[in-house]
Amino acid sequence: MNKKIEKGVITVILSSMILTNTTFAASTIINKSETVYVLKEDDNIKDKTVSVWLNSKEDIKGKDKSNLKNIKNLKTDEKIENKNGYINWDENVKDIYYQGESEENIPIDVKIDYYLDGEKIENNELKGKSGHLKVVISTENNKYVIKKIDGKNTKVYAPYTVIAAMSFPQEVVSNIESKDAKIAKDGKNELVTSVLTPGLKENFETILEDRQMEEFKSEAEIEMDVKNYDPVEAYVVISNELFQNKADLETIDNLRNGVRELEDNSKKLVDASTKLSDAQHKLNSGITELGDGTVKLKDGSNELYEKSGEFEDKLDEVIEKVKPVPGAAQEMYEGGSKLTSGISDYTSAVGKMNEKTGEMKDGAKKLHDGSVELDNGLGKLKDATSQLREGSSKLSKIDELKEEVMSKLIELKNGIGKLSAGATELNAGANKAVESAGELVTGESEFNRNLQMLNSKVQEISVPDLSGIENINVEGDLQSIGQSAKSIGASVNDIKQVIGLLNQIQDPESKAIAQQAISQLAGSAQNIGQNAQSIGVSTNNVAAKLQALSGLSEMSNNLSSLKELKSGMNQLAAASEKINTGIEKLPSGLKELQAGTEKLSNGASEINSQLEKAMSEAASKMDTSELMKLSDSLVKLDDAASKLKDGSSQLREGTEQSEEAVNLFTDAITELNSNSPKLNSGATELTNGLLEFRDKSKLFDDFPRLKTEGIAPMRDGIKKLDNGIIDLNSGAIELKDGGDLIDDNMKIFAEKLAEFKQRGIDELDKKTEELPEFKEIVDTMSELSKKDSSFTGTTEGFDTKYRIIEKIK
Repeated sequence: MNKKIEKGVITVILSSMILTNTTFAASTIINKSETVYVLKEDDNIKDKTVSVWLNSKEDIKGKDKSNLKNIKNLKTDEKIENKNGYINWDENVKDIYYQGESEENIPIDVKIDYYLDGEKIENNELKGKSGHLKVVISTENNKYVIKKIDGKNTKVYAPYTVIAAMSFPQEVVSNIESKDAKIAKDGKNELVTSVLTPGLKENFETILEDRQMEEFKSEAEIEMDVKNYDPVEAYVVISNELFQNKADLETIDNLRNGVRELEDNSKKLVDASTKLSDAQHKLNSGITELGDGTVKLKDGSNELYEKSGEFEDKLDEVIEKVKPVPGAAQEMYEGGSKLTSGISDYTSAVGKMNEKTGEMKDGAKKLHDGSVELDNGLGKLKDATSQLREGSSKLSKIDELKEEVMSKLIELKNGIGKLSAGATELNAGANKAVESAGELVTGESEFNRNLQMLNSKVQEISVPDLSGIENINVEGDLQSIGQSAKSIGASVNDIKQVIGLLNQIQDPESKAIAQQAISQLAGSAQNIGQNAQSIGVSTNNVAAKLQALSGLSEMSNNLSSLKELKSGMNQLAAASEKINTGIEKLPSGLKELQAGTEKLSNGASEINSQLEKAMSEAASKMDTSELMKLSDSLVKLDDAASKLKDGSSQLREGTEQSEEAVNLFTDAITELNSNSPKLNSGATELTNGLLEFRDKSKLFDDFPRLKTEGIAPMRDGIKKLDNGIIDLNSGAIELKDGGDLIDDNMKIFAEKLAEFKQRGIDELDKKTEELPEFKEIVDTMSELSKKDSSFTGTTEGFDTKYRIIEKIK
C-alpha cells in the first residue's frame, strides 16, 4: 500500500481524536500535532516515520525543536534543514506539513501472541491452519517515576490509552468470544476492538477496589475457531492526550474539582468521538468512490501499457524493414541514372542498325535471286552436258552426226553463256552480301555490347525487400493508445471527486487535519493527469513521424515491377548474346560463298571461252581423234556440272533461309527502334521516381531515434503511471477495508470512552473524598503527561501533542 496515502488518511481519521489540539491558545502559539507511524513484524520495528502538522492563526514563524532526520515537506519540494536540533520557520502560511525519521523509543510495548490448540505459534505460520485460536494482546508501560507518596516509595506510571483493533473474515472464523474487547459484525467481517490502559491499574491498586478497576486493563484475550485461516493485521493507537491537561489540585478539596474538570474533558472526548464517527462515515463513502475510480484507472493503465508494448513490437518490425531502404534507395538512384544513360546508348545503336536494315534486306534478296538463276542455269547446263556425254559415244559416226553435234554444241555454248552470266550476277550478290554482313556484324556487336552494359546496370540496382510492409498497421495502435491516455486523464476526475468529498467535511478540527490527505491525493491526481497528458503528446509526435510510412506500400508494388524488369532484361541479354555469336560467323561463311561464286563465275567464263574456241576449231577440222578428246572433256564437264548443280541447289536453299532470317531480324530491329522513345521516356520517369524515393527514404534514418527518444520514454512513463495506479488501487482497497474497520471501531471507541468515563473517571471522583494521596498520584501523572507531550521535541511558543499508530503483522 502506498505509505503516503495510508498515513495521510489515517492521520485524517485518528488525529481528530485529539481534543486538546482543537482548543487553540493565543494567536502567538503554534499548535504542533505529531503522529508516529510504526510498522511492526515479528515483534520488530521495520519502519518508524513521524508526520508533523504545524498550525497557527498567524503566519508560522518560530524555532521548532526536532530530533527528526531526513526531513521533507509533504506539500512542497522545499528542502527543510535541521540545524543543531532546530528548524527555523519564517513562512507566510498558517499550516505546514512535514515528516521525517526518529530514533526515539516507543513508550508502550505492544505484543500480540497466538496460540493454536494451546500451542504457541507465529502469526505468519497460521496461514491455511484450522483449529481453536487464542489471540493475546499485551502491553507494557516503559514510562514511570519512583516518587515518595504518603511516606512510601511509589512507582507511578505515565498515563497512556491503547486502542487495538483487528478484523477477522467470517468465512474463516466462527464462535469468536472475548471478555476484554468489543465484538461487532460488519457484513463479512468480525470486528474486535479493545481499550487498554497499561500502568493505570498499578497506579491505583492501593486506592481503588478491584471492581472499580475492571476497565483498567493491560491485556486482552480473544478466542475463536478458525478454518483455513489467513493471518490478519492489527492496528494500534497509543496516546496520553487525555491526561495532558494540568491537574491544579493544591488541596484535597481542589482535587475533587480537578477530577470534575477531568470528567468534563472526558465528556468532551466522548462527544468528539461521536462527531468523529459521523465524519468517518462520510469519509468512508468518499473512499468507496475512490476505490471505484482507481479500479477504472488500473484497467485503463493496464490496457494502455499492453497496447504500447504491441506498438513497440510493430515499430521494431518497421525499423528492421526500413533499415536498408535509404542505402538501397541511393544505390537504386545511381543505378537508375546509369540505366538512363545506357538506354540512351542502346536506343542510338538500335537506330543505327535500323538505318541499315533496308540494305540488308536488299542484299539478302539479290543474293537469293542470284542463287535461283544460278541454280536454273546449272540445271540447263547439266541437261546439256548429259546430252553431250550421251552424244559423245556416237563420235565414231562423226560424219553422220556432224550437224547434230554442232547443233548440241551451240546449245551447250548458249547454256554455258547463261551460266557465266548467272555466276557473274551471283558473285556480285555475294560481294554485296559480304559487305552488308560486315556492317551487320559491326551494328550487332555495338547493339549487343550496349545491351549487355544496360543489363549489367539494371542488375546492379538493389531492390530492398519491403514485403509485409503493407501489413504493418500502427495507426490503429496509436489511436488506441491515445484513447487510453484520454481515458486515464478523464479518470483523474474520480479522484478529484473524492477530494471534493473530503473538502465537504465541516468539522473544523477534522477539516484542518484532512488537508494533508487532500494535498497528497491532489498531488497523485495531478501526477497521473500530467503523465496521461504527456503520453498523449508523445503519441501525437510518434504519429507525425510515422507519416513517413505513408505510401510505402505503393512503393513496394513499384519495386516489384522493377524486379520483373531485371528478370526480363536478363532474358533479353542472353538472347542478344546468342544472336551476336551467330552473326559473327556470318561474314566468314559469306566470304567462303563469295570465293566459291567468284571461282564459279571465272570457271564459267573460261568454259564459255574454251567451248567457243573448241567449236570453231571443231567446225573447221572435224578430226575424229580430236573429237574423241572432246568426248573425254565432255564426260568430265558433265561430272563437274553435276557437282555444280548439287552445290547450287544447296546454295539456293541456304540463301532462301538466309533471306527469311534477315527479314525476321530486320523486322525485330524496326520494332525495337519504334519502341525506343517509350523506353527513353520510361527510363527518365524511373530515374525521377527513384530520386523522389531516395529523398523520402532519408526520413527512415531517424526511425531508431523514434524508438529510443519517443517510444521507450513513453513506455517508461506508462509503466510508472501503471505502477502508481496499482499502488493507488491497492491503497484504495486497503483504505476501504481500513475505513470500514475504523468506521465501526469509532462507534465502539465512543461507546468504550463513555464506559471508561462512567466506570473510571466517575469512580475517581468518588474516591477523592476518601484518599488524600490521590492528589499526588494524579499530579504526578499529569506532570509525566506534560513532559511527554512531544515525540520529536517542543519548546516555548509551541503547544505540542502526539499519538502513535502501529500496524502489527
